[in-house]
Amino acid sequence: MHSKFHRNQRSNNGFSKQNRTNHNQHSRREWFGKPQIICQLYDKVGHSAKTCRVVSSNKSVNCASSSGTKDKKWLMDSAASHNITSDLANLFIHSEYDGTDQVVIGDGSGLQVTHVGSMTLPSASKSFKLTDIFCVPNIHQNLISVHNFTRSNNVSIEFHPFYFLVKDRNTGATILRGKCQDGVYPMPMPSAAIQSSALAFVGERTTSDRWHKRLGHPSNKIVDFIIRRFSLPVVGSRPSLPSLCSACQCNKSHKLPFSSTSLTSTHPLEYIYTDLWGPASSTSIDGFCFYVLFIDHFTKYCWLFPIHRKSDVRSIFCQLKGLLEKQFGFQIKHLYSDNGGEYYALHNYLSSNSISWLTTAPHTPQQNGTGERRHCHIVETGLTLLSQAHLSPSYWSYTFQTAVYLINRMPSSVLQNRSPFECLFGRLPDYTKMRIFGCQCYPWLKPYTTSKLHSKSMPCLFLGYSTTQSAYKCMDLNSSRIYLSRHVVFDESHFPFLTFAPVTMPSLSISGVKAQDLHIPAVPSIGLPPSSTTTVLTSSPTASSLPSPPPTQPSSTDIHPHTSPAASQQPIRTHPTTTRSMNNIHKPKQLYLATKYPLPSPIEPTCVSQALQDPKWRNAMSEEFTALVKHGIWELVPPSFTIKPIGCKWVFRIKRNSDGNISRYKARLVAKGFHQQHGFDYTETFSPVVKSVTIRTVLSIAFNNKSPLRQLDMNNAFLHGQLQENVFMV
Repeated sequence: MHSKFHRNQRSNNGFSKQNRTNHNQHSRREWFGKPQIICQLYDKVGHSAKTCRVVSSNKSVNCASSSGTKDKKWLMDSAASHNITSDLANLFIHSEYDGTDQVVIGDGSGLQVTHVGSMTLPSASKSFKLTDIFCVPNIHQNLISVHNFTRSNNVSIEFHPFYFLVKDRNTGATILRGKCQDGVYPMPMPSAAIQSSALAFVGERTTSDRWHKRLGHPSNKIVDFIIRRFSLPVVGSRPSLPSLCSACQCNKSHKLPFSSTSLTSTHPLEYIYTDLWGPASSTSIDGFCFYVLFIDHFTKYCWLFPIHRKSDVRSIFCQLKGLLEKQFGFQIKHLYSDNGGEYYALHNYLSSNSISWLTTAPHTPQQNGTGERRHCHIVETGLTLLSQAHLSPSYWSYTFQTAVYLINRMPSSVLQNRSPFECLFGRLPDYTKMRIFGCQCYPWLKPYTTSKLHSKSMPCLFLGYSTTQSAYKCMDLNSSRIYLSRHVVFDESHFPFLTFAPVTMPSLSISGVKAQDLHIPAVPSIGLPPSSTTTVLTSSPTASSLPSPPPTQPSSTDIHPHTSPAASQQPIRTHPTTTRSMNNIHKPKQLYLATKYPLPSPIEPTCVSQALQDPKWRNAMSEEFTALVKHGIWELVPPSFTIKPIGCKWVFRIKRNSDGNISRYKARLVAKGFHQQHGFDYTETFSPVVKSVTIRTVLSIAFNNKSPLRQLDMNNAFLHGQLQENVFMV
C-alpha cells in the first residue's frame, strides 16, 4: 500500500518552486532592465550559492554536505500524511525501512523509502518533534505533514495569506510565526540551526552500550525507552540493546527462575524424595533433635522418623527400603536428596543395590521443592496442633508424627482429590477414629494396676496415633508415661495443658529416661493400615514384662513436662539432725596465693614462629614429629571435597622438677578436635585415666612386699583406641 500525497496546485518534488523562481527572475529582469543574481540556497538577491557567505563560514572538516540541488528548508504541507526528507543526516534516530510502501507523487509514480526515523526541529521559541519521517533519496524538498506536526507537538496551525501561526492548543498562545514565501509556508529556522544541521551531529553519536554506562547501568528496557523518548543520538541503523555488561553481571547477579520439574513416575517407589530437618531449637521430650522425611513421588505418601543424630539416616533408609519393597512389591529406583553428608554415607549402599542417587545443585534447595514444601506443610500443621493443645515446643516429635498421619489421609488436588493413603494402599482411610490432638483422654489401665483398689483409668493427654497398631498414644500427666491403648474415651472439649503450665525445654534432662517410660520403636514403621479387629490393650514390650508402680505414683526417673502439685513438693526430712548448712552456716574457702617456689616468667612460646627462634624448642618439635612419623600415626591422602578436614596446632610446655628447675622442653602436635561436631563427626570419646583405687592397690602391694617404687615418665605415650571414624587433618 503506497502513502499518497495529494497536490492541488503544486508538485511534491519542488519543480513548482523552481518554475516560480524562474518566473520571478524574469519579472525582475523586466522590472530592473537587467538580470538579478539570486542565491540558490537562501533565495537572497545579490549573490549566488558559490559566493554565499553563510556557506563559506560553515565549512568544517566534520560537515556532511548534501547535494546542492536539495533544499534545506522544511515546507508545511497540509496534504502530506508523513514527514519527508531526502537527507539521512537530518534524522537523529533512524532505522532501515523494511516495508513495501512508496511515496506517490503528482504524476502517479512512486518513490522508494529507505529509512524511517525522527528528529527535533529547533526554532526561536521552542523545539518541535518530527516523528514518522520517511527518507526518500529521490525527492528534492523537505516536507512537514501538518497532521503529524500538530499531533506530535499538541499545537494548531493557522494559515494566512502572508504568514502562518503555530499556537498552543491548551492556552492558545502563539508559539511561532512564519512568513509565506513564493506561495509556500516554510518553517522558519534560526541561522544557528541551519549551521548545525550541516554537521548532522558528527562525533556526538554513540552506541547503546555506552548510553547504558552513561545512565548508570539501568536495565535494557529503560535504556531503550530513554533513547526513543528523548531522541538520543545512536550509532547504527537502529538503536540496538546494550550487549552483555560485565559490571552488571558481577554486581547484579540473581537466581534464575525455576521451571516445573520434568520428573514423572508411573508406579509407587520409583522416585523417593528425602530431606533432613533440624536441629530443633529444643530437644523433644523423647530426646530427638532431627527428623528425616521420605516422600513417594507417585502417591505423595510420606514417612517421618525422629532421629538423635544425622548419621542415623543410613540405618533408617536401609530398614525402610526392605520393608517397602517387600510390602508393595516395587523396587526403589531413584533417591532424590540434597548434598548433605548424611546422604554421602549411603553412596556405596545405593550403588550396590542399583539405586540411582539424584542430588540438587549446591546451595539450591529449590530443586528439591517436593521435600521443602512438605517440610513447610508438616511444620505449619504441627505448630498449629501445638498451639491448639497449649503444649510446649518440646512435644514437636509427637506433633509432627501426628501431622504426617493426618496429611497422608487428606485429599489432594494433585491426586484428583484422592488421599496419598488411598493411592498407596488402594482403600479409603478411616476418619471415624480421628480425635483432637492434645485433648484429655481416659485409657483403660486395668492391666497396669497392682491393687484391685486402684482406679482403672486416669486423665491422660492424647499424643497421636500408633502407626503399627490400632491404638492411641496417651501420656500420664503425673508420671509422663506413654500408654498405647485401643480402649480410650476422649473429652475433646477439655485440654489438660490449658491449666497445667508446661516446663520449657532447656530445664529438662533426658538422661534419666527409662525404656519402659517412653515407647521408642527400634525399627522404623512404614505406616501400614491398622487392623480394625485389634481389641487388646497394647503397650511397649519392656513395660509389659516388668512390674510397674501404680499410675498415680510419680516416678523419680520420668520426665515431667509440667509442674504438678505433687511433683513440686520438697522431699520430707525424716531425721531430727540439724546440719550447719541448714542454718546457712558455711565454712569460708581459703585461697592460697603463695607457692613454695617463685613462679617463673612466662617463657613458653604461644606460636610456632616464636618457638622456631629457640634451638631448645626446635629440638623438642623435631623429637615430637619424628615420634609421630615412626609410629605411623597418619597416612598422607589427596584432598577430597566430600570430607571436612580439621586443623592442627603446636602446644609448648616446660616440665619442671620438684625444686622448680627445668626438666625438659615438651612440644606436642595436636589436632583441633573442637572443630568437630558431636553426633556428626564422632559419637564417643576415648580417654582412659588411671583410677585412684588402682594406685592405692599398687602402693599397698609394694608396701606389703617391701618392693622399691620407681616413677617413669614416657616421652611419647599413645592410647591404643580403635577409631571407628576417619579423621582428616591438614
